[in-house]
Amino acid sequence: MLMSAASFAQGNDKPIPAGMTRLRYTSDDTCDVYFGSKKYGRVYGETPLYFDIKPGHYKIREVLVRDRKRVEENDFTMPADWAGEEHKFKAEFHLPPLELTEWGAPTNAVPDNTPIYIPDTIEPHYYGGLSAMFDFLNKEKVYPAADKAAGTYGRVLIYALIDTTGRVAEVELRSHVSHAIDAEAERVVRLLHFDPARAFGHPVAYSMRIPYDFYIDP
Repeated sequence: MLMSAASFAQGNDKPIPAGMTRLRYTSDDTCDVYFGSKKYGRVYGETPLYFDIKPGHYKIREVLVRDRKRVEENDFTMPADWAGEEHKFKAEFHLPPLELTEWGAPTNAVPDNTPIYIPDTIEPHYYGGLSAMFDFLNKEKVYPAADKAAGTYGRVLIYALIDTTGRVAEVELRSHVSHAIDAEAERVVRLLHFDPARAFGHPVAYSMRIPYDFYIDP
């Protein structure tokens, strides 16, 4: 964790309550922030989270949202003379070291977009989580007019290859509804952008199963 003892520029318009310190929290990944047993909020990368807290001694815990086994914990005493000031904190999650595999030495990259499946692989993460991903899919889809008029509906099951940049590189449809609905499902899924999968801290390609529903509202 990086902490600055110097005052940081005020980050919002509300005055700092008497006897409190304002923290401007950022992170190198999406994480939940706890001071003691109280959760103060979720930090979305470099988008700041502001909150006010009394000076004192705290156990600070930061929990990585996309891999909740990854936790950073620190004891920190916030000086009394910080009251009335704003300070910058940043959560940093240190990647695990590379490990030897049974078939050879570790590498620092996975070639191209070859999907890999090992126990230590962290799945691709859509910013905002799966609910945000499905909200995007529903918002962006355009129901084909002919299928809507005919009452055609159903689920398109898609396997999307998420490449090492987090983009959808390939799409394979495993179930079908109609030619037009299938095409629309593929079009919208290709718009998705993820934080890519990682193995031992390095981006890797990953095949992801995405069910995409096309139903007509009553």
